[in-house]
Amino acid sequence: EMERWKRSNHMFMMNIKQAILKTFRGPMLSKITTVKEFITDIKNKFFKNKKAKIG
Repeated sequence: EMERWKRSNHMFMMNIKQAILKTFRGPMLSKITTVKEFITDIKNKFFKNKKAKIG
């Protein structure tokens, strides 16, 4: 079961790396090895703090 999970994770990461423009992803994906790390990194970079003041 774990081998299937690892293979699935690897395939998804390959698809992400091909789908996202190189200029957009930059060095971000070279450090990330799992889908969970990728999603967490995207959340940290692009979702704003709900308590932050606007203006």
